[in-house]
Amino acid sequence: MNNERFRENILSLRNICDTQCSDGNWNYDPYMHGLANGLILAIAIMEDNSDAKYLTAPKVWLRDIPSPTYDQEDVLEHLYTEKELMEKEKSNKEIEDLFIL
Repeated sequence: MNNERFRENILSLRNICDTQCSDGNWNYDPYMHGLANGLILAIAIMEDNSDAKYLTAPKVWLRDIPSPTYDQEDVLEHLYTEKELMEKEKSNKEIEDLFIL
């Protein structure tokens, strides 16, 4: 592998690592944490860097933090205008009518 291609590969690996090490990725669960540290290790090996900074596991994984639950109707109201909801209901009714024997 020539030097230019090697530098491109390291740059690509760094970009992937930056994404994986962003908040919300690396601290989502143990798998994502391990993946981030594995990418950090891969870069350290390729760059012959023994001073790599690894990520410490958080006290609580993001996946374990309860997220608010929403009623489906509440979500639909925020996603669509009232006119769009009425058209959607009309369309659903027309589809249902096709299948009623």
